[in-house]
Amino acid sequence: MKTFVYTHIWLSCIAVFLTLECKQLFPDIHQSFYIFLFAGTSTLFAYNAHTLAVIHIKGVKNELGVWSIRHKWDIRIACIIGLVISLYIIYFQMSGNQVFILIGSALCWLLYEGYLITFSKRKQRLLKVFPFMKNGILAFVWLAITSLLPISANGFAWTTNSDYILLLIVRFFTFFLVTILFDYRDISSDRMLDVKTMPAKFGINTTAYIAYVIALFLLVSLPFLQVGTYFVIIKIIQISLLFFFLRTRNTTSFQASMLLWDGILILSPLTSLCI
Repeated sequence: MKTFVYTHIWLSCIAVFLTLECKQLFPDIHQSFYIFLFAGTSTLFAYNAHTLAVIHIKGVKNELGVWSIRHKWDIRIACIIGLVISLYIIYFQMSGNQVFILIGSALCWLLYEGYLITFSKRKQRLLKVFPFMKNGILAFVWLAITSLLPISANGFAWTTNSDYILLLIVRFFTFFLVTILFDYRDISSDRMLDVKTMPAKFGINTTAYIAYVIALFLLVSLPFLQVGTYFVIIKIIQISLLFFFLRTRNTTSFQASMLLWDGILILSPLTSLCI
């Protein structure tokens, strides 16, 4: 189970299902299965590359880091597989519109990765001044890979569709809330490394209130979505689970948090594909 979770195979499966859900949320999509596969392989590469970078940072000794040091080749193999398949899909299957989105999301991801890799060499102030930027970057990259790529294959007509835009906003803030949960879990190591995430900068209680406001916004937005009733119901369940974990905060083990908190995201895709 640890290999399944810590090599980010579980997270890659979630990305694939979230992308498949777009075919039901956005009925005008006509896309090959390669783009859905890309969501998984790119996630496999990016998160394992991130793990390899982080385990070389002095002082990072969380459960994932300790396991990864002992299983470097598992991480490397998963990273290489994800990279090779992703490059094939980019070169042979993606349209120019999709490559444009991919470049934008990759630059955002590299901005965050660059901060983590170089912070021990020189001080960087960007994420300290804007602690919500980490959450925003991660939420945007997930939105780009699982939503923007599949709906932009034939252009950007979706930008004039208010229903599509609202669905994208709901997805973005759902991802944003999940990132806050992981900030709660990592607050001790973030403070040790002087990484100013929202809980480390604003405090646990203030961050919780911010999360509650976002959750309330999501609930208020649901009646305006032009989607099936099942999606609204599942979204309410998702938000309720996020609210529960935000209340309990850092009371879940490292492995369980990756299974449960990320697993919240797979609820709506699984149910939509079954209906």
